[in-house]
Amino acid sequence: RQVMSGRSGKELRDEAIERVGEAAPVLWMDNAAAAIRWLAMRGERFTTDDVWAMIEHPPEPRAMGAAMVSARRAGIIVPLNETRNSRRPACHSRPLRLWLGA
Repeated sequence: RQVMSGRSGKELRDEAIERVGEAAPVLWMDNAAAAIRWLAMRGERFTTDDVWAMIEHPPEPRAMGAAMVSARRAGIIVPLNETRNSRRPACHSRPLRLWLGA
């Protein structure tokens, strides 16, 4: 039986992303932020696959979500209502959100 916390799914998601971001290595987060900024400045749509191609993987892959949320909150990128299937074999061609520089 699941106990309801009174918090919304969005609140729980945001808290989890924040915890993962705080636990990620600072150097990795800096490298991810630099890659995201570079992709945003190009003026082309991109996915996290493009970011992954530029940086090493952190101990916790969910840190990418924290990096993207941080860039969005900073006004560097905006989410589009479009997806593209992942090129990474580990993702099994799942749809990924497209992003654009703000």
